[in-house]
Amino acid sequence: MTNAYFESIDKYKDVETLNKYNELKQKHFSENEIINIIKLVSRDNARTPMQWDDTENAGFSSSKPWIEVNKNYKEVNALKDINSKDSIFNYYKNIIKYRKENYNIIESNAIFKTEGKILTMEKNNFILFANFTNENINIKSENKVLFKNYEDIQKDILRPFEVIVFEKC
Repeated sequence: MTNAYFESIDKYKDVETLNKYNELKQKHFSENEIINIIKLVSRDNARTPMQWDDTENAGFSSSKPWIEVNKNYKEVNALKDINSKDSIFNYYKNIIKYRKENYNIIESNAIFKTEGKILTMEKNNFILFANFTNENINIKSENKVLFKNYEDIQKDILRPFEVIVFEKC
């Protein structure tokens, strides 16, 4: 699920958000400026109904929920995610399966390092590279890819927010 980013203050229910709206209004911020600030900080972004499927109210309820369902529920929902081989659900399912099948060789302590803008985690049988920036970073590619969060791999480049786990030699 993603943040709702409601376009109007009447869609928000959080008391803290409504108080912030009134405070910024008194400081003569424009409506547009206030909504843009609220979109970034409101707790209501995480309080929208669970998006189970693409039916009415995202499959959450046959009644009107307390807060509006995120408008992207037809594209972003649990049913669609479960049925996609490249989904977050299946990504984690594969990681958990790998861990269970290889626990005896991955139970060793990990060595964490930060090299420039890259976080690495190294174990006996694999090395993980994580890029937490919004820019491409050069890396030395290892062997076989065990896990990745992008559909494809670009040799020797870690793209923005990309994580790759390589099997070690």
